[in-house]
Amino acid sequence: MQGEPCSASWASGGQTPDGTTLFGKTGTADSADQVWLIGGSSRAVTAYWQGNTDGAKHNLRYYSNGQGGTYAGARASVWREAQTAVNAALPAG
Repeated sequence: MQGEPCSASWASGGQTPDGTTLFGKTGTADSADQVWLIGGSSRAVTAYWQGNTDGAKHNLRYYSNGQGGTYAGARASVWREAQTAVNAALPAG
């Protein structure tokens, strides 16, 4: 799974600003109280998780992130920013 993501199960945006191709796969717990994204590039693979450390059951598909979207919907952009920084810190290869 690589190239330009085209569905909700892909990370948004197929490349970092420097042109590094990304791949990714999202996941959601049955109750949507935890969401994650595992993805990477030829440089590194990273994982991003959102959940409730206190054990509360908040459905992250519908819980607002305060910026006009949901926490679940924001995972791809947050992960992409982190992956871009990791890629920049590691040599191409």
